[in-house]
Amino acid sequence: MRSDYITRAKKFIPALDEMLSDNFKNKYLIQQYIRAYNYTHRRNVIFSHGLTRYVFITSDYVIKVDYSIDYNFGNCADECEIYEMAKQDGMEYLFAEITEYKYCGHTYYIMPRIHGIGRTDNDAYDWMNAQELDWIREHNIFDLHSLNYGWRNKHICLIDYAAHD
Repeated sequence: MRSDYITRAKKFIPALDEMLSDNFKNKYLIQQYIRAYNYTHRRNVIFSHGLTRYVFITSDYVIKVDYSIDYNFGNCADECEIYEMAKQDGMEYLFAEITEYKYCGHTYYIMPRIHGIGRTDNDAYDWMNAQELDWIREHNIFDLHSLNYGWRNKHICLIDYAAHD
């Protein structure tokens, strides 16, 4: 029986932690490491990054790691907080669940992989109903462009929702 995505992510994190400990601020070296890892392990891990976080994308899970602080665009801890608020209000279906995991003194964040990212040019707001929009506005969540959401069960699913006032 296949294990769940969180268990599989936790098995990958030791390799990721070893690589990041030596190369944390060097995106080029991280990209080289991922290429070598993919070759030797016959995997297809995709490395990406935004303004404040690295993202490691596999077939069914994503691992995020904060590498910079930008108070305007938030971090993974902000996503954890927003997700918990969404759960309390019955809006968690709008978001990819985020799970904090500590390993060797470092903090990693695990999400399920969401597909269909960038499928349209529309912002996420264009795909939400009035109640969903009200909740997003009430919590001042912004930066919901087409690369920050995808689709799950034919419904919008936010994958980068740290930016909030």
